[in-house]
Amino acid sequence: MFRGRPRRDRTLLHRLPELRLRSGLATGVTMAAFVFLGSGCAMNVAHRHPPQSVLLPCDQEACLRVVSWNVHGLPFHSKTSERMRRISAKITEQQPDVVLLQEVWLGRFRNLLARTLEPDYQIVYDPRWVTGWPRGGLVMFVRHGSGWRVLTSAFQRYEASAPWYRLTEFDGVGGKGILTTTLTSGSLSLAVVDTHLQSQYKGKPYLCVRSGQIMELSQLLEREYPSTPVLIGGDFNTDAKEKLYSSQLSKVGNDLTEEERKDCQCGTNFGDSGTWPEWIDYLLVRNWKVRATVRRIENDFSDSPYSDHDGLLMRLLYDGTSLRAGEVPK
Repeated sequence: MFRGRPRRDRTLLHRLPELRLRSGLATGVTMAAFVFLGSGCAMNVAHRHPPQSVLLPCDQEACLRVVSWNVHGLPFHSKTSERMRRISAKITEQQPDVVLLQEVWLGRFRNLLARTLEPDYQIVYDPRWVTGWPRGGLVMFVRHGSGWRVLTSAFQRYEASAPWYRLTEFDGVGGKGILTTTLTSGSLSLAVVDTHLQSQYKGKPYLCVRSGQIMELSQLLEREYPSTPVLIGGDFNTDAKEKLYSSQLSKVGNDLTEEERKDCQCGTNFGDSGTWPEWIDYLLVRNWKVRATVRRIENDFSDSPYSDHDGLLMRLLYDGTSLRAGEVPK
């Protein structure tokens, strides 16, 4: 159940941002497509694997368990709702303290996840004006029983972006960005970041756009959290073999997925046909020393049983004094 299945991300449809005046027509067309395509009925796809117990239990107090997962929440896939139910069931089963999700594009998918998780979790997202959909498709959940509480949260949209008029790609109107929250537990504080970078398309790797977005992320971290311990997760659409990884992404923070990536010699997402040896999902930390163990929540193939991405499940062991030294931003 937990093994590697790589692919290059092919995000087909993203949430609608507030567009500038010149893109008003594109917004209307895209919203109409969302409403029409989002009305399909869910298919009941059987899960071929038996349930698993908690893979990374915490046996000490200074322990944090995290999931980061691109859930591929596209409205025109008839089985998306059923997949969301399986994803929320898997999260409930594994009981992570913090959950970072990408591609929760529509309100109904946010609500579906929340109905399952909110008895045990607090939801964090920035609602889109009018629709209330999560901006950037980014949603976090924080487990009540973890002892951590949400102090602040904010969303920043990336200035670097693909052109809005490439509607078949939808990244330009998807409003990708950075969702941040500050968690506290007594005297401890931790900043958590969820993000999703520009997708790559055939013949369009968007190297400059992704580079600009990583720079914006680095600048936000340096400005808002100069000494606060930070956990950063998400879909960066940048393979570890790319030069952009070594020149920029690896400098954002300490990459906690490196050991697992080298051990499995695999990737984290699927293509429509075959597989691609690309690892594009990461969990990183900065201003914080931890011991990390990583497991992948695997799929059999694209969107079966969960997503076109494997989820990252991580256990972090740390010295609590390192979190007391953090600064809570005002």
